[in-house]
Amino acid sequence: MWVSGLRLCAKTRRASLISILGLLALLLGWWHSLPSPFLSVPYSWVLHDRHGQLLEARIAADEQWRFPPVSSLPASYVEALIEFEDQRFHEHIGFDWMAIARAFYLNLSSGRVVSGGSTITMQLIRIAKKNPRRTYTEKLLEIVQATRLEAKLSKQEILYLYASHAPFGGNVVGIRAASWRYFGRQPDELTWGESALLAVLPNSPSYIRPGVNQQKLILKRNGLLKRLLAKNKLTQLDYDLAIAEPLPQSMLAFPKMAPHLIDSLSTNKALFRLKTLSGTSPEVDTDNLGSYSSTLDWQVQRGLKLIVESQASELALSNIHHLAAIVVDTQSGQVLGYVGNARYDFEPHSGFALDLVHRPRSTGSILKPLLYASMLEKGEITPNQLVADVPVKFSGYAPENYDLKFRGVVPAKQALAQSLNIPAVNMLKDHGIHTFYDFLKDAGMTSLFRPADDYGLPLILGGAEGSLWDMTQLYVQLGQLAQSLPVTPMSILSTADTYPLKGATLSAGSAWLTLEALVEVNRPGELGFWKQYSSARKVAWKTGTSFGFRDAWAIGVTPKYTVGVWVGNAEGTGTVGLTGTQAAAPVMFDIFNQLPKTDWFQKPEYSLKSVEVCEQDGYLASRYCAPVKIDLPLYSNYSTVTPYHRRIHVDKAGDYRVSSRCESIANMKSVNWFSLPPHLGHYFQKTNSDYSPMPKWREDCLNLMSARSPISIVYPKKGYKVYLPTVLSGKKSSMVAEVAHTYSASELFWYLDSEYLGSTKDIHKMELAPSYGAHDLLVLDESGNQSSTRFHVLNKR
Repeated sequence: MWVSGLRLCAKTRRASLISILGLLALLLGWWHSLPSPFLSVPYSWVLHDRHGQLLEARIAADEQWRFPPVSSLPASYVEALIEFEDQRFHEHIGFDWMAIARAFYLNLSSGRVVSGGSTITMQLIRIAKKNPRRTYTEKLLEIVQATRLEAKLSKQEILYLYASHAPFGGNVVGIRAASWRYFGRQPDELTWGESALLAVLPNSPSYIRPGVNQQKLILKRNGLLKRLLAKNKLTQLDYDLAIAEPLPQSMLAFPKMAPHLIDSLSTNKALFRLKTLSGTSPEVDTDNLGSYSSTLDWQVQRGLKLIVESQASELALSNIHHLAAIVVDTQSGQVLGYVGNARYDFEPHSGFALDLVHRPRSTGSILKPLLYASMLEKGEITPNQLVADVPVKFSGYAPENYDLKFRGVVPAKQALAQSLNIPAVNMLKDHGIHTFYDFLKDAGMTSLFRPADDYGLPLILGGAEGSLWDMTQLYVQLGQLAQSLPVTPMSILSTADTYPLKGATLSAGSAWLTLEALVEVNRPGELGFWKQYSSARKVAWKTGTSFGFRDAWAIGVTPKYTVGVWVGNAEGTGTVGLTGTQAAAPVMFDIFNQLPKTDWFQKPEYSLKSVEVCEQDGYLASRYCAPVKIDLPLYSNYSTVTPYHRRIHVDKAGDYRVSSRCESIANMKSVNWFSLPPHLGHYFQKTNSDYSPMPKWREDCLNLMSARSPISIVYPKKGYKVYLPTVLSGKKSSMVAEVAHTYSASELFWYLDSEYLGSTKDIHKMELAPSYGAHDLLVLDESGNQSSTRFHVLNKR
């Protein structure tokens, strides 16, 4: 008996265990009944401006206009949707027995499916499962999965996901795409009539949609509005206005305001240092999302796009086809306008699909202000200091000015304003290539991929490449530093990571002095008379032109805005007239004229000090020159006293230099004299008629040991290494030596390795044909003054 009882207990326990395990299996199956991620569909790439205005959209990979999910919904739409689709949405746990029973009865009595009885949650399940075939088994599975989804997500989250993935007719999916496609605005701006229309559309999107079956659609919409009115969900006035609204007759085109930018975002996220999108439901596959809130301003973007398109049409007549431009808020670094190319199309070999804002191009002269600022900061120059502008050659590299002229010497700020190449190269040589290279890297120039020595002195004239983005950022920093603002990296997306940027090592004083020098850059055409107009805006700006007329740059800075422009041909074709002044500057000024006018930078008195320099050469004043006061950076350690002002003694007539050795003190007078070395004065005198060379020594006073030689060898300099190539005939080519004399009319006598070559007068050039190896060149004048140099002729490069 007791054995039978034990067997019965064992069977009972076994049955209970099986029941428990079966229940656990059912519970486990229910728990894992949803796919993960729940919704795995491709989304459209979408770009908005800072105010939420749609700028650009790209269709999803499955050819649907499906914008990324919403994180909020207008109250009018929620009320309309629940009233139309699922009146007990907030009470049920995923399915509504009453709705299912009613649907079953209607379908049975009609002999066909006329109602599904599905809740919003169940409809969302069908959407996630790609709308499988309707069967009773499938319906039962939807009920099970709907309860699981309700247990996992809040009612609000379910509404957001449904509204974001419901079909709205044609290939429009989700309320965001539908709102823009049908009404041209974002969902939170929908009216009651528009909300009601979007609430009824998913019920039969392929059968009833705007432009098709208008009468049926308007009856559905107005019927829903009437029910909402009856339940006091909207006022009588709202109802009257809503039913009076006409239906949209066709789908609207999405805006096309920043096509190149959205392409760059979709193909190179690292370029903009994007963060992972936050605030998105974990049920959505975030790898497929592409919704970006940008810092762009729709009004600025629209104006910029119109200017670029207009200017590009004119430039195309000169065989210049591509143009990129950006507008940046100087103080914050946020990009307000971004046009990646003159137009957008995919014509073969046209290059118009390329976003040229981030394409490295030869910088031309656009880096010169950064060198000027760095040298001011380190106390290596003053704005007024004379810089040499004479023919030079560095290891075979011979820079030339754009106008092919030489000025002898020119003030540093004037050399910058006129974008003179030779003074810039001389300045870089004095400053140091490595020092400037490190400065540019710290300031954010990301395209310097070679060692500093590989770039050499041509670095300052376009020997390196930089993108419009990086170049504009360098100027944004000047504007920020001049206002004592922290250096803030440029950004174009609110979802962009801030990245470390050491920034230019400049004080407010150095930055401000640089911008002041850039105001004096000559503007193109009629803009050159800008100072005559009280309404004209003050802009610190600089142009750049690459070798071979391949790239034209113009970048301008004001306290509020920085505008960067690049003009050229994407494939690198050079074109006559493709210069910064002629091609890029007019575009830049047109853009500035469309922006609000702002005040100029305030002078940072706290970051400046006043020093006395010589009026004629800009070096620290001595007792032998007329002093003027100028501003220098507060902590500038500039200490070079004028080398060009001297006290000399002349005879009573002032015609000759004398000394106490050859003239009595009573017959001498002392004068202060501004005198440049012969090779500098030779060119300086050509453009400065008031310059007077130092008087000659009177014959009886001539003292070669104490008088500085008036002869200066221009080429070859001491230590030069010269390569003379072999011509087609097999002979080695010759070289031309050049000498400057304080008095060009003097006769000079030339000797190479003690062998007399001949004499020159007025123009002092001599053709030489030296052999390989070291050579000594000696030049004398009729008074016995002399100058010599040793150079080497190389056998091969």
